[in-house]
Amino acid sequence: MIPEAVIAALASTPASEQLRDAGQELAFRIAQGEFDALGETRCADLSTLAQMLGVWAGRAAALEEAQARVTGQDVAAGADAGPKR
Repeated sequence: MIPEAVIAALASTPASEQLRDAGQELAFRIAQGEFDALGETRCADLSTLAQMLGVWAGRAAALEEAQARVTGQDVAAGADAGPKR
């Protein structure tokens, strides 16, 4: 079970950062050999997933920035920050 504090922290973190961090963590764990027992094909699939998380993070960041421009919201402050004054 995921602790409530972790869920609360994620709720205030932009999705682009979560995707970026997940991709970096997965790539690190692959490089450390954590998934070697899965075999070469599965490890290659996981490496592709790590790369795609990075791509999705970039796209999410662009969408967050576009939304911030439209709404006047601070992207770094998270989704619950409300409009800038």
